[in-house]
Amino acid sequence: MRMWTVVVVVLLGLVGCSDPQSVGLPCVIQHPPQQGQQVAETPALDCQARICVQLSTSQPALCSAECGEVGEGCTPESNALCEGGEFRCQVPFLVGPFAGRHLCVCEAFYQEIRPSAP
Repeated sequence: MRMWTVVVVVLLGLVGCSDPQSVGLPCVIQHPPQQGQQVAETPALDCQARICVQLSTSQPALCSAECGEVGEGCTPESNALCEGGEFRCQVPFLVGPFAGRHLCVCEAFYQEIRPSAP
């Protein structure tokens, strides 16, 4: 029994920003955001972690994944659609089903909606 606990803990530790999980790849949002809104949809079948995020109408929808500490770097599978190419663990949603959840997002897109954030 103890061995199974260790295996589960190790497997859970592997899931996070260090594993690309299709982070940064384009995905389809079924209900696009309106001006001034952010949207996260799940299940997003085109994303390995099943999370698709669009932080504004002027940005593309990109696959995301849950991550560890706010501000830590994420390893994207692709950074082609992210201006600057840097993905970080952030809390992009303050309300709704994703409120308070740590997600890997394009840092430039995040700074556009929360300019004073870390």
